[in-house]
Amino acid sequence: MTILRTLFIFVCTLFLPFILYAQFPKTVLKAGSPIKVSPLYDISSKEFKEGQNVNFICTENVLVDDKIVIMAKSPVFAVIQKAEKAKSMGKEGTLRVSFKNVMTIDGQIIPLYTEDAEESGKNRSKSATALAMFVSPLFLLKKGKNAILTKDQVMEAFVAKDSEINVR
Repeated sequence: MTILRTLFIFVCTLFLPFILYAQFPKTVLKAGSPIKVSPLYDISSKEFKEGQNVNFICTENVLVDDKIVIMAKSPVFAVIQKAEKAKSMGKEGTLRVSFKNVMTIDGQIIPLYTEDAEESGKNRSKSATALAMFVSPLFLLKKGKNAILTKDQVMEAFVAKDSEINVR
């Protein structure tokens, strides 16, 4: 009797996750679906370097068929693709971010892609050149502004491939 009970418990333990998994309805998050994201902290071309990981969050729920598939405040992971500090002669700094992935409501990590996630500082080259010509050559040392992504700035990332999500 104990062997049968042990065997029954073993079989139930083995197949229970599959039974529970099949009970949740599924929906498909389509490739190209936009996700609004925002940095967790200010990101500056002066302080960050290429290849450095940065953290963003999803700013609003992502819905498919009126069901939440990605919750607001879900972590979004990104990498700095390009970071150039502001230079002399008024040249602005540049910052380009590449979004990597986000976590869905069922715990999956789905890949993202980016379109034109680049920020530039203020270019002051014209004013620096003009002032250098008429006032003093020292104005050629005037720097442009560094590029900054502020933590309240909203950007868009996109789902890279169709993903089947279990919704509750």
